[in-house]
Amino acid sequence: MKKQFEEFFSHRVSNYVLGACAVVLFYLVMSHLTVVLGVIKKVLFYLRPLIFAAIIAYLLNPIAKLISRTCFKWMKKRRLAYNISVGVTVLLVLALIMLAIVTLVPQVISSATSLLGTLEGNISRMESMVLNLLDVYLGDMELDTAALEESWRDAFDFIGNLLTLSLSSIINISVSIGSLATSVLIQLIIAIYIMLDKDSLLNGVRRFGKAFLSPAHYATCSRTLHFSDNVFITYFISNIIDSLIVGGAVLVLSLLFRLPFPLLIALVMTVTNLIPAFGHFIGGIPCALIICLYSPMQALIFVIIVICIHLIDGNLIKPLLFGSTLGLPAVLVLVSVVVGGRIAGLVGMLLGIPAMTVIYTLFSEYIEKRLEKKAALTAPAQPEQPEQPEQPQPAQSAE
Repeated sequence: MKKQFEEFFSHRVSNYVLGACAVVLFYLVMSHLTVVLGVIKKVLFYLRPLIFAAIIAYLLNPIAKLISRTCFKWMKKRRLAYNISVGVTVLLVLALIMLAIVTLVPQVISSATSLLGTLEGNISRMESMVLNLLDVYLGDMELDTAALEESWRDAFDFIGNLLTLSLSSIINISVSIGSLATSVLIQLIIAIYIMLDKDSLLNGVRRFGKAFLSPAHYATCSRTLHFSDNVFITYFISNIIDSLIVGGAVLVLSLLFRLPFPLLIALVMTVTNLIPAFGHFIGGIPCALIICLYSPMQALIFVIIVICIHLIDGNLIKPLLFGSTLGLPAVLVLVSVVVGGRIAGLVGMLLGIPAMTVIYTLFSEYIEKRLEKKAALTAPAQPEQPEQPEQPQPAQSAE
């Protein structure tokens, strides 16, 4: 009895000690939150190449596995087939990047330069047209058109400065891409090593989990990680394919209706479409302003094109690509984009929806299990059926 009491007391005291340490640690973190966040940011800054390399390896791994299953399925040594597929995947990605640089970048820079060269004249022409319309339709009315004309001039000056700054930023970003080539190359090399050593890394993680987790908790964590992996991979691949489809549709329709700068507009719409929920508006509004400087009618045509593509994309293309993987309500989609953007900027907006999908699904499963358990506890007990007395069998008469 004494031994049992000592074991119970020691176990209880250890729980109290761990709880007290947790409370003290939480208080220290909250009282020095700025310092803690600064340390975390500094650590993430130094680990940024490894983090980006891991993300690159994570995105390229499905392509390598697909190539291994389709092109090298005849090879008996599957490990060798996967390693060859990794090399083929990297060569394909590098070829696509070089093709995009050779074909797209010069045309985009040319379009942006041409737009900057004619920007001031187009703004002046649009300003004169609006002021003439004000004089024609409001000149006979007893209105103070001078103040209205001054407001329009200020508005056009603001639009001109905004577009000049935006286009200058685009050109500066395009030029600075060359300085990032070395960093991207280093991250790609690290990603290749991560992919080639994937099995040993995963085995290490599994051994660590089995060593410190119970079998039930290990099974739960493994199932959660597999589900999260499926959600993130499906989301990223489907989102990239969807953006390419939208950009291609914008390019084809822009060429068909002879809109100015079709390649630049299609590239902007492709990139901004990666941003969920608000991507069409983030890319469509500045493009419409740029087209409006040349022709308001063409700007109206572009707006109609964007609205039609947005409706088709949201009601037909995305349901086919994403399937039932993302079952988020519309409110949670907006919340995940806004909150993710506030926390981590553009990266948070891209990662917000799959992260919210995982949290929402796990929480829904937890609620469902709680309801099932509660229903089982509150279900009325079935009354026991009284045993029926055996009926005496009639004696069979001897023949």
